Amino acid sequence: METMDMLVKMEEYYEGSIERGWTSIKALPTSSKDIIKCPACRAPVKNIRRYGRIINKYTLDVQNKKFLNKYSHELNEITKQVIIHEEEMRNGRTQLINDLYYSRLKEVVMFENHNTKSSEVSEVTPYDYFGNIEKYHGFSKAINGVWVNHVENLLSCYQKLTSIIRNTKMPPYKKAFEAAVSSLYQAKSSGLSSFASTSLGSSISESQLTFQETFSQMGISIPRIDQKIYLDVFFEIINIQKILYHEVLFIIENAKYAKSNLFAISKNKECKKLWKIFAENLQYSTQEHLYTIKQTAESSRHTRHCLLANVELLELYTNMLKLQLKCPPNGIVDKKLQTDTIEKCEDTKRDVVNMIEYCIGNEIEKEFKDYILNKRLSDLQKKCDEIKTYAEDLNKTITFEEELEIHRSCRLNLITQYTIGDCGRAWVKSVCPDCNAEIGGESHQLTAGNRERQNLAAP
Repeated sequence: METMDMLVKMEEYYEGSIERGWTSIKALPTSSKDIIKCPACRAPVKNIRRYGRIINKYTLDVQNKKFLNKYSHELNEITKQVIIHEEEMRNGRTQLINDLYYSRLKEVVMFENHNTKSSEVSEVTPYDYFGNIEKYHGFSKAINGVWVNHVENLLSCYQKLTSIIRNTKMPPYKKAFEAAVSSLYQAKSSGLSSFASTSLGSSISESQLTFQETFSQMGISIPRIDQKIYLDVFFEIINIQKILYHEVLFIIENAKYAKSNLFAISKNKECKKLWKIFAENLQYSTQEHLYTIKQTAESSRHTRHCLLANVELLELYTNMLKLQLKCPPNGIVDKKLQTDTIEKCEDTKRDVVNMIEYCIGNEIEKEFKDYILNKRLSDLQKKCDEIKTYAEDLNKTITFEEELEIHRSCRLNLITQYTIGDCGRAWVKSVCPDCNAEIGGESHQLTAGNRERQNLAAP
């Protein structure tokens, strides 16, 4: 039986078959294109929806592939730089402590709550927030200079990653799809009285819901191609924040201050307090980023990213508990803080147990599951026990700067894991102008290969 896939000669443009689906694009053929005829009456068929402009579809696929290759390559290069800069910073810690010692803390800067949201990438904390600690966190100009000199290369990687996130929010195929539904979307959104009053705290605004609904009505599923690379870039930002946090912990634990007089001692305490506040701000920013990752992973059904985000959040909570014990308010660990810490440790351990049960009861790639179960969650349980033991008896010891855990295996074989995903379904049928035979519709074969390829992108 003749099908539309046969009529438009899909095999000339795509790898695969009608039975197995079309999985990837071929080089653009040079053969002339025959006239497409109706399978029923053999009359010439024109204006076939979705299939009628195969060259445009091919061009769009090529643009998408270039897009993926470009930004996945950039992400790989930045990741390599982050690893190098992390090692450089670790080797330069002794010089950092010495430079801070000779940088006298001047009068504490009076600073306001500056806007820390980017207009283009509002979900990412700007890199300058972690670099300009004089402006945002109240340090002296001298200490700000020492810190910037220590972390500027790492923050340069942070800035590049933010730029990738901004670009992946509007890839080529998304621009094409948005153009396809712009008129219908405008007609639908114009009738919304509350269109402009969406809540800033809501996860998905009313306009976004309307846009998704419009796509669905036209038979187009919103692509996922940008979500995975978006998540991978976001996790690399988390890795940079964890590196910065460890550097701050090292400073709090090892910084040497002058003790010549009462004024100097007072300034030393104030400086240590500022570093502790900076560490907390780093934690809060990381927490907000992880919430964004978790929400995006859940909505796009990237199970591995969602699971890793949950693990990172639990680890972050335990680090917050440890920081509160080691650097308590007013320098004193009171009974209330001890009790609260013990209760929160028990809550975290219950969350770890629930996550273990989830991993065991669901199909997750074995290597990744073993890493989560045997490494991350096991270490979390030990860390909770350590913090609880210390909270019960403050005379015992506790490690202050924990082991730095950085995980990048979510994007093994980087480029091959990013696929075009669902490019839409031709639910709107075309009709032969001569015999009214239906062409296309829900029974078409075009996206079968995309569903097959989707398994590569999804865990």
